[in-house]
Amino acid sequence: MFLKREAWRNVITHPNATQQEIDRLLALVPDRHKWFRSMNSSQALAQSVLGNLAIHGLLSSLTDLPDDDGLALFGKAQPLADDFKMEFKVDYLGEPRRTSLDGYIGGDYRVAIECKFTEAQVG
Repeated sequence: MFLKREAWRNVITHPNATQQEIDRLLALVPDRHKWFRSMNSSQALAQSVLGNLAIHGLLSSLTDLPDDDGLALFGKAQPLADDFKMEFKVDYLGEPRRTSLDGYIGGDYRVAIECKFTEAQVG
């Protein structure tokens, strides 16, 4: 568990990242939930993986991922950093209160991303 003021350290950064790159990465999730500073935080994990892919122009590496049926997760679409958002707020999932997706890629082919780290089920 990180101290509240040091919670940002739970985000993995490239060892040679510039301060500008680190600032861009940390700005992707400005509103962190209270468990962000836990080493079990899926929000911090998502920011570490997806956020770094986005700021380093590598989101296209996700196109190799298969969906549950073995098909290309993104179809023929190429995910672009300009279409990428983290902690994307939605109110149409039937949740009792508004929730956020860990990652969201907009554009012609939209993809919602929910990351689980230590949780046994999506809830």
